Amino acid sequence: MPRKARRLAVKSALSDKVNNSELYVLEEITLAAPKTKEVLNIINSFNVGDAKVLFITEGDVNVERSARNIQGVKALACEGMNIFDLLHYDKLFITKGAVAKIEEVLG
Repeated sequence: MPRKARRLAVKSALSDKVNNSELYVLEEITLAAPKTKEVLNIINSFNVGDAKVLFITEGDVNVERSARNIQGVKALACEGMNIFDLLHYDKLFITKGAVAKIEEVLG
């Protein structure tokens, strides 16, 4: 798939998430160690129920490790974001730093 088409698809998917109130922008998530319970607390604070959740961060390994133990939850660095994951997951939690990087790439 051409690069411009991929970027347009990602922009469209992100716009759809915003329009359907499925995108949440968070302050930076910093975990000193991988703690699944802390990621669960973040998810539960937004009352998303049983929705599949995708976290996009600036590449915090502890968030990625914490999220992989939770069924229906995935965490990625913003560089690893793809259209499949954006469409597959119901809710999208993204950090402010990741938003800045995505805006820089997508223009």
